[in-house]
Amino acid sequence: MLPETLLQKQKRLWKEIETRLSGGKIEFPLMPFIAQRVMEIARDPESSANDLQRVIVSDQVIASRVLRMANSPLFPAREPISSLKQAIIRLGYKNIFNMVLASVLYTDMVGSDSYGRRSTLLWEHSVGCAMICRVIAATMDMDVEESFTVGLIHDIGKLIFY
Repeated sequence: MLPETLLQKQKRLWKEIETRLSGGKIEFPLMPFIAQRVMEIARDPESSANDLQRVIVSDQVIASRVLRMANSPLFPAREPISSLKQAIIRLGYKNIFNMVLASVLYTDMVGSDSYGRRSTLLWEHSVGCAMICRVIAATMDMDVEESFTVGLIHDIGKLIFY
């Protein structure tokens, strides 16, 4: 078998990108240090929406996910949210924290080819458990966001086995 030329590699890469884009299967990774900083600020009771916005704008992936979530059916509004600050206020710190945590875990569990198909199943199971925990917590007048987080990470140790 002959070695692949640079042109062949480029064509193969573009074809893969095209396939993933058309199938909606591209997940852009978060910048870990930005994600960590967002979670720190979201947990800080002394921080403001401006503090959070200053950090989120430095990661386009987090910024776009915050805007997408703020405009989702989960957070109905009279008008679409177009600014990051409006999105942060609409979602609240706990929802932003959970979204970033879920994105980091997703990247670690599914984004790496080293875990394979089982990690996708584990991810789907974890998100399902998180949603159920949120519903149960709401009916029991408990902290729904904390329950969501617990459900999301309850099987994190299973990654060792994959």
